[in-house]
Amino acid sequence: MMTLAWRDYLHEWPMSFCSVTALAAVLAPLLVLFGLKFGIVDALTRKLVEDPAIRQVRVVGQGNFDPAFFHAARGRADVGFVIPNTRFLAASATLQSAAGVPVVVELVPTAEGDPLLQGVSDAPAGMTGLVVTDSTLRKLGLAVGGTVRFMLGRTRNGQPQEVATDLRVVGVLPPQRAQGDLAYVPLELLVAAEDWRDGYAVPGLGWAGFPLPPGDRMFASFRLFATTIHDVAALREWLLGLRLEVVTRLDEIETVQAIDRALTLLFTLIAGLAASGYSLSFAVGLLASTARKQRELSTLRLLGFHARGIALFPTVQALTTAFMACAVAIGFYALLAWIINSAFADVSGLDRPPCRLLPIHIGMATLITHAIALLASLASGLRAARVQPAEGLREE
Repeated sequence: MMTLAWRDYLHEWPMSFCSVTALAAVLAPLLVLFGLKFGIVDALTRKLVEDPAIRQVRVVGQGNFDPAFFHAARGRADVGFVIPNTRFLAASATLQSAAGVPVVVELVPTAEGDPLLQGVSDAPAGMTGLVVTDSTLRKLGLAVGGTVRFMLGRTRNGQPQEVATDLRVVGVLPPQRAQGDLAYVPLELLVAAEDWRDGYAVPGLGWAGFPLPPGDRMFASFRLFATTIHDVAALREWLLGLRLEVVTRLDEIETVQAIDRALTLLFTLIAGLAASGYSLSFAVGLLASTARKQRELSTLRLLGFHARGIALFPTVQALTTAFMACAVAIGFYALLAWIINSAFADVSGLDRPPCRLLPIHIGMATLITHAIALLASLASGLRAARVQPAEGLREE
């Protein structure tokens, strides 16, 4: 029966050609529309994902955060990275190299797993290294691996005092990651700077002062990053519940998510209307074709073909139309996507093609098209199965 259906399909090639063309004309624009939707939203989302600063949650002002707070934060699945921070007034130092001028930098605590350093530099270990921004490195006249003099100053009893130690520049942050004169240092070095400025000794670096009193250390602030961009909102609510004022870039995340929802709704409506309209038209066409071939189908019944085999006749032809239309539509999509992407190739800010589909998208579109064709052929298949052998003996 499949062979007969296929031969009949080829015999009536003008009608078959029209069916394939009609379905391809519906499917190709949908592929292009979804390609634009996926390409644009994927580019925007990936840009957010690749920018770790989007996931940062900043606390406004300063407070007192004990070890219990940081233990609770590290226990949350939506916290990707958290590290204590000292008082802002204590978080500064002067860097100087033999080849450059002195540069006053803001000290930022960092550690292994810092999102800002991932893919750019290893985190400095101990109190022997630091990572600086690109602008700072240029002012120092250094390259990565060079040595810089790390200097702190304070005033005690009206007398200026200064300590210093040599550090190695282990990495540099590009302008896309951080701007300004910043130095990312291990937390223990930042704590040492705060302690010495408060008058306490730092034995590890040989800095004199009073003995540090015992007890848990309280920190004035912290650096916190969400695990993903989708966790920023939950972290913000958690910190607001602790009566902390925070600043996030949640508006940028929500804008992209709103665009995704709007484009998804638009595509769903258009695809739904197109699919339902064509399904109805396709089903009516198959019914008309089955009615027109009723005499031939009844003759096949007379020749001994079973009703279930006759029912497959329109189904085979519908699936054949779907297969050929998918091939044509995918070809047209590839051509149109190439034209669209070529037209936007020189547009700044686009690091990805605006129209693109993954193999899984093509596969799903093909599967859905065949499913629609199968459903549209059900009524025709049932009508074909009800054709009686005696009808082939009647004269019209």
